[in-house]
Amino acid sequence: MADRTRVLWLIKGLGAGGAEQLLVNALPHIDRRRFEYHVAYILPWKNDNVRHFEAHDVPVHCLGGGSPWDIGVVLRLRRLLRALEIDVLDAHLAYSGVIGRVAARTAHTPAVIYTEHNLAVQRRLSSFQFLSFMANVATFGWSDMVVTVSRDGFRDVSRFCRGRAPVRLIYNGIPLDTFDRRRVEPDRSVFSVPDHHKVVGHMATFTTKKNQADLLRAAKLVLDENPDVTFVLVGKGHLQPYLEQLAHELGIGDRVMFPGFVTNPHEVLASFDIFALSSLYEGLPTVVIEAMASGVPVVATSVGGTAEIINHDHDGVLVPPGDPQALARGMLRLLGDDALRAEMGKRAEISARSKFDIRRRVQEVERAYDEVLGTKAAAR
Repeated sequence: MADRTRVLWLIKGLGAGGAEQLLVNALPHIDRRRFEYHVAYILPWKNDNVRHFEAHDVPVHCLGGGSPWDIGVVLRLRRLLRALEIDVLDAHLAYSGVIGRVAARTAHTPAVIYTEHNLAVQRRLSSFQFLSFMANVATFGWSDMVVTVSRDGFRDVSRFCRGRAPVRLIYNGIPLDTFDRRRVEPDRSVFSVPDHHKVVGHMATFTTKKNQADLLRAAKLVLDENPDVTFVLVGKGHLQPYLEQLAHELGIGDRVMFPGFVTNPHEVLASFDIFALSSLYEGLPTVVIEAMASGVPVVATSVGGTAEIINHDHDGVLVPPGDPQALARGMLRLLGDDALRAEMGKRAEISARSKFDIRRRVQEVERAYDEVLGTKAAAR
């Protein structure tokens, strides 16, 4: 297998996150007969998912960035690209995209693919992320292909790319068997809920983007009308102390649970009656697909690619972002109608399984690798 195409996935960190999980989900389905995979990450403390790559015998390389401003990362990446004789660099997210393009250009790596998960994020966050966005857009033309994960992202990238590189839409995918409710035993052991309570679940990193504060404000409105509900916010993040304090200030501290990180998200998701997402912006939120594939109806804000996953009033409920009242109405509607909730859950499962299979995504990405290498070879 000496003639296999050597691929390096590059990402800022291997901690919790949708882009990181997408790579983990791909591992069982990569074509090892034709491709030799490596993964490199920049920030050493973001390493929660390293074990998954090691378990699948994919070599992991930490570039040892002391901070996002560590320009030595470019030099270390360039050395790695040369040492491994990488054929295709596949960089994920803006910062890695910039670092990867610069290093690959100076290392004479044959092909560079950049995967954009959420271009809109960089226009709304910190000064560093804005600078990453600007540098990312400026160097789009150093990519042989830019892959987006949603139609919303495709439109944004196409507008900024302006023909400097081909842009392709390849939807995210999930391991459907893992979220098959016929095979999964729902697990509520990580939180204590009265038997007669409905559970509204949420699973994400606690960040400004995910806007859990509005979810708590909506929870207050729901509990005012239906006290037999418990809200479970699974995850971790720097905003957790603020969110816990807000829950107490709203008088719902005893009805909102923060169980932290869980190692069996598929079983926990399956235990929810409703999944709620209150994000201000999104790429293509994998957790929504996972909930739907588990047969759990979703009430979510209509942002980014979320509206491409959910068909409003058919397999889920979409509400405007930044509107706790609308979010509460959507949840109350499903909580108060068992038949509607069950039917919407069935439709959600069918929809997710028909469109978001990780195996299909891996095949499409590997075809893209072949395509860019073939195009470059033909041009020589």
